[in-house]
Amino acid sequence: MPKEATTGAKTESRKMAEQIYDMIMGAIEQDLLLGNIPGLDAKYAHENSEEHKARMKRYKEAYKKFDAELAGFMGRIKNETRMSKRSSLRKKEQKARRAEEQELENLEAAFQ
Repeated sequence: MPKEATTGAKTESRKMAEQIYDMIMGAIEQDLLLGNIPGLDAKYAHENSEEHKARMKRYKEAYKKFDAELAGFMGRIKNETRMSKRSSLRKKEQKARRAEEQELENLEAAFQ
């Protein structure tokens, strides 16, 4: 595969990964959205030590929940992909079978 195609695929994969991350994390902890992370130090510059510890604990729990949600999401994607593949193959087989049946009918008609 040419390097340009590989780079493009990596860029698309990266974009998709970021979208999935934000989709899942958005329902868990808004602070940890990719666009929000760079501004967290400024946002919480005035928090005291106890508040900081509580926030870090909240983030740790958020990442645990994120990991569980991501695993479930990826499992569902894998199952959907597998079912789509099977469905596509089944449709292709049915189409080929119909074509063969039509060809046999045409041959039978030619001999009558």
